[in-house]
Amino acid sequence: SNLPLDKTLDVITEQAAPLLGSDANAIYRLDSQSNMLVIETSQGMPDDNLVTADIPPGKNALRKAIRERKPQTIEDVATARGSLTSEEKADEIPEYLGKQYRSLLAVPIVIRDKAFGGMVLYYREPRAFSEEDIALAMSFSDHVSLAIENARLLAAAEASAVVAERNRLA
Repeated sequence: SNLPLDKTLDVITEQAAPLLGSDANAIYRLDSQSNMLVIETSQGMPDDNLVTADIPPGKNALRKAIRERKPQTIEDVATARGSLTSEEKADEIPEYLGKQYRSLLAVPIVIRDKAFGGMVLYYREPRAFSEEDIALAMSFSDHVSLAIENARLLAAAEASAVVAERNRLA
């Protein structure tokens, strides 16, 4: 794409919602210095979620997806919360998640064997995720990886062209 990276990521999140039937989705970057999940772009997220965008709903599912490099699902927040201790509930599946979303699918974004972050698809109703749903979400994750890598390569090529022109003029 000739679009800037942020616009490309916006297009990806816009296309993911209708194809995967999500009510909202977001792409998060794992900040290597602070170890925080920082929002890159989102679609359909309520404004109060964007205020706390560095603490995404389902953050532990997303962190597990990034750590294990495989998709994570919560098919029904209420059922998942019921099987946890009170300490785990606060940490693993915070109460605010169940107020807005009942299920989620988190997929890692990996660039050149390095974790970049992840994409989370949120659903207002409980949902059983099929292998096809998970594969399609991973496909979107791959598109994000390619977009980020292409943007990096384009920036490197532009910098190289500037250096080459300076050398030519010198």
